[in-house]
Amino acid sequence: MFRYLVFPIAVFLMACSSPSPPTYLLLNPGTEILTVGGPVKKVSVRLASYLQQPQLAIMLDNNEVQFSRRYYWAERLDLALAGLIQQQMNQVLANRQGDWSVAMQVYRLDFSDDGTLVLSGEFEMRNRKGTIEKGAFNLMRDVGRMSYPGQVAEMRMLVLEVAKQMAQQAPLNE
Repeated sequence: MFRYLVFPIAVFLMACSSPSPPTYLLLNPGTEILTVGGPVKKVSVRLASYLQQPQLAIMLDNNEVQFSRRYYWAERLDLALAGLIQQQMNQVLANRQGDWSVAMQVYRLDFSDDGTLVLSGEFEMRNRKGTIEKGAFNLMRDVGRMSYPGQVAEMRMLVLEVAKQMAQQAPLNE
């Protein structure tokens, strides 16, 4: 009788121990209409090396980075950030003329294990006439303990906030 139970028990234990399938998340879910045209023509983003991984990053309290085993970016993070920044800046600057390019360096974009979301880096905006505007950003938001999809939604809000700040720093003269 015992040997008839071995197979069902083994199947049950294997099913319980199988890992969850990966979940892929988008920084910009595409629910808004993308702005076509605008004064910001190009945005390029360079990421810190730890952000070039496909997994979401968590900063532990000892400055150690841990990568999620289940949650992954569904697109390259540098391209997602560039598209979101360009879209938001063009919305803010919709009534302005120009031909701006933006270069960003993102040093941190992660969640900490204490529930803090951090986005920090530098940017440079240039126009055809050579006008340069430089700046830095360091935003932190306490998001508490929430799911990865919730944290990514909060991350998106921080990115939009940085884009608005950058757009407000764009010189009025082209």
